[in-house]
Amino acid sequence: MGQAASKEDEMEKQSIYASYPGLEQQLDMVFACHDIHKQGKLPYKTIEMILRHFLMQCGFMEYVCRFVDENGKLDLKHIENYLTSKKLMYKLKCCGDSMLTVEEMKDLVITFLKKISDTYVDDQSKWMEKMKSSQEEQGKALEEAMSEYEKNILFNHAIKEQQLLQNNKKLDEWNETIENAYEVQQEVLRQFEARKREKMNISSEKNKDLLIAKDYIEKIKEAATDNRYDNSKCFVYPASSAPCGACTSAGAIMPHRRYKEPRHKKQAVLEEEEKQRKKKKKKKKKKKKRRKKKKKKKRRKKRRKKKEEKKRRKIKRKNSI
Repeated sequence: MGQAASKEDEMEKQSIYASYPGLEQQLDMVFACHDIHKQGKLPYKTIEMILRHFLMQCGFMEYVCRFVDENGKLDLKHIENYLTSKKLMYKLKCCGDSMLTVEEMKDLVITFLKKISDTYVDDQSKWMEKMKSSQEEQGKALEEAMSEYEKNILFNHAIKEQQLLQNNKKLDEWNETIENAYEVQQEVLRQFEARKREKMNISSEKNKDLLIAKDYIEKIKEAATDNRYDNSKCFVYPASSAPCGACTSAGAIMPHRRYKEPRHKKQAVLEEEEKQRKKKKKKKKKKKKRRKKKKKKKRRKKRRKKKEEKKRRKIKRKNSI
């Protein structure tokens, strides 16, 4: 068992040396620099300072701060379980300022590096567990928040839909009332217009009757007072002396026809016609003048075009020559 353990320790040493190239040579050089009297041993205080400096130089400041005691020195209780050499443990525990060799210093360095790597792995696992737990808590919180959000959204959406339905119902009712009121108003206007027309028709009929009666009376008067008919005898009784209050007459009007007017037209009409003829003649003359002007313009344009074409031809001939 002891040989197997020593082999494992040797394998671990070699792996650490491989992960930190030049470590063994560096430790030998540092030990030789501090061993002024060439005794092959250094006190633990010096080795502890070298070890602290080396760990901080490697970038393990955080772990150095975790593994020091109240006085700021490396506390060996953190590496008790890692020390396999009983002799080294005895030296470190019993003797306060014990002298250590190069190999013992190397063992201390390797044990501290093992402790640092193990603590790094433990920290990673703890950090991952914390991350998982925090992610789970965040996921639960997010799920709860999303469920609450969805509930609120659905509730608000349902309320909005109900409000829209109520508003639409109210609008429909309002539109129906407006349409009904408009129809009633139109019906009232129609009835009013119909009554107005009836009154107008009644009044026009009354006026027609009165006009007919007046025309009839006037005709009778004219027939009675007309002096052109000597052989006719016509007389009229007043309505007051006639039975039933009706206007009566006697005698007959001689049939007659309207006197023919001369066929030649009146002078005013002839003058008016003459004026219209003159106007027509003037209009015709103006139209002719306009047409002549247009024709002249067209001719001028044609002449100009011909002249321009002749000039172009001459220029082409000159250029060709």
